[in-house]
Amino acid sequence: MNNTAVILIMKLTQEQSDKIAPTLPAQYGNVAVDHYAFLNAVLRVMENRYKWRVLPEHFDEWSTIYKRFRRRSEAEFLKRTLEHIQRNSLPRLM
Repeated sequence: MNNTAVILIMKLTQEQSDKIAPTLPAQYGNVAVDHYAFLNAVLRVMENRYKWRVLPEHFDEWSTIYKRFRRRSEAEFLKRTLEHIQRNSLPRLM
C-alpha cells in the first residue's frame, strides 16, 4: 500500500482572477499578497484540507493569508464572489 499523499492543485488562471476582481475589496498600501495569490492560497488550503500552518511558503506567511481570509469571510466576500461567478457563468476553476 502506498502512503504517498496526493496533492490536488486547483488554481485560478489570471483571466479568471480578473473576472472575479470586481467582487473583491480594493487593496491599499503595501500589500504583500495580491488577490490572485491570496485566492490561490485559499484554494490550495481548502482543496487539500491543509492546516494553515503548512501552506507552502511561496504563498507568503501562512498567518498573513489566514488573517486576510478570516477578515474577508467575515465581510462575506466569498459569498459575493461565488454569486458573481454564478451570475456571469464563469468557467470552473482549473
